[in-house]
Amino acid sequence: MADQVPPGDALDRKLVDSLVDEALLMLDGRGAVLRSNTGARALYGHPPGERVDLSQLYAPEDAAMGAHGRELREAEARGGVTRECWQSRADGTRFYAQVTTTALRDTNGRLEGYARHARDVTERLRHEEALRRSEQRFHGIVDLASEAIVSVDEDQRIVLFNRGAERIFGYGAAEIAGEPLARLVPEAQRGAHAAQVAAFAATGATARPMGARAEVRGVRKSGEEFPAEASISVMRDEAGQRVFTAVLRDVSARRAAEREIERLLQAEHVARERAEQALRARSELLGVVAHDFGNALTAVGFHAFELSDSLRARAMPDEGARADVILSMIEHMARLQRDLVDSAALEAGQLTIFPEKIDARQVLERAVGLYAQSAASRRVRLRLDAPAEPLTVLADADRMLQAVGNLLSNAIRHSPADGTVTVSAKSRDDVVVLSVADEGAGIGSEDVAHVFEPFWRGGAHAGTGLGLSIAQGIAKSHGGSLAVTSHPGHGAVLTLSLPLASRPGIPPREDRAGEDRAGDALASAPEPSASAGSSTAPAL
Repeated sequence: MADQVPPGDALDRKLVDSLVDEALLMLDGRGAVLRSNTGARALYGHPPGERVDLSQLYAPEDAAMGAHGRELREAEARGGVTRECWQSRADGTRFYAQVTTTALRDTNGRLEGYARHARDVTERLRHEEALRRSEQRFHGIVDLASEAIVSVDEDQRIVLFNRGAERIFGYGAAEIAGEPLARLVPEAQRGAHAAQVAAFAATGATARPMGARAEVRGVRKSGEEFPAEASISVMRDEAGQRVFTAVLRDVSARRAAEREIERLLQAEHVARERAEQALRARSELLGVVAHDFGNALTAVGFHAFELSDSLRARAMPDEGARADVILSMIEHMARLQRDLVDSAALEAGQLTIFPEKIDARQVLERAVGLYAQSAASRRVRLRLDAPAEPLTVLADADRMLQAVGNLLSNAIRHSPADGTVTVSAKSRDDVVVLSVADEGAGIGSEDVAHVFEPFWRGGAHAGTGLGLSIAQGIAKSHGGSLAVTSHPGHGAVLTLSLPLASRPGIPPREDRAGEDRAGDALASAPEPSASAGSSTAPAL
């Protein structure tokens, strides 16, 4: 790079060379480099003595377009020009520079050459480009946000209005820019809203946390008001002025859903109260009817028994057999009456039990004996599979016998002729498991969930639909459970689990004298008979 310096300029040269980070060049009128300082040689990379033209300092594509010539002409016409452009080093690498070119004239105004000052601003350009990309990403994110993001200056005039705000408020960003924020607030709340923003600014806080959101109201371009949740933050712009940014979420749909849920809950509450009243009324009526019905049956049964004995004593066997049919029907009706009483007691949570330590095997043996005749009338075999040692449980013997009887009745009724009903017992962990399995058609998967519902009669089978429901209620009242497993075509297994006497549970009640039992148990009823070709046991 040219470096002809007259001797008289040595002091100036020392001063110029001390600017190692600044490139200073002296050009003649045609743009050839006459002088350069150390900073210029370091920046451009041309060695001392090399003849360099201004065009060589430009990026090749700019030099080809005559950028160097325009620089000199503008400097000559205007006295000086500053611009930023890409420059080229001797090795072909480039950098971004801020360049100031000044035209030099003699005392008569004639052009003598040019002074050129250049500074590498590539790093600044990178930072600016990174900032620009960051701002683009930020504005892209802001625009993609579904919430309304609105920024206002210290005069509360809108300077930012994202797409979410356009969608929620109905204004275009260009349409609302520069307008007062009050246009987005219902008229009745504008004064209070402005005061709230001012109060927030006075606190010196930078943001109100999302958890401290306050519900406000907005107004759309159409004039429609809507509820919104809002949070606010404040920051300063490049000029040091505060900019307030509010994030608003339209909660109209949520509020409408909450009102609908509240309405439905209220309706459900009313419906539940009515249903409970109906259930109480039904239970009360059922109790009264069952009580009166039971009294009538007792009287009818007494006279039927007397009539049967009288007819047989008078050697009238045919008439006596008819009386026996009446007694069988009375027995069946009595069991229905007891089922209704127990069902009402279970529904009201008032089923009475008197738990004590008993041998579960003995209960099963008694139940099998009671239902042997009913099973034989249907050509069904009863099989008992239980260990010889006692299986002591904490239970009400009569209620347990009632529950097992209901399971047996159900199994016998659903068993085919020459089929087998197996009654088994075993201990497992801290419970005794009693199972009644039949060889019938089984229960469909769609019906399994309903077998313990009161009055449910799957497949329109005979019976009241209370037997298994009562059995489950008895199991639960003992702290146990009743479950069913079944596969269509392979019968069903009903499993009753009761706590062992050693497990903490319902305290036994030894003194049972004089107690008013809630419904007679199976033990106190006549044994199931096969009269009239049917079983009188309560059934599913």
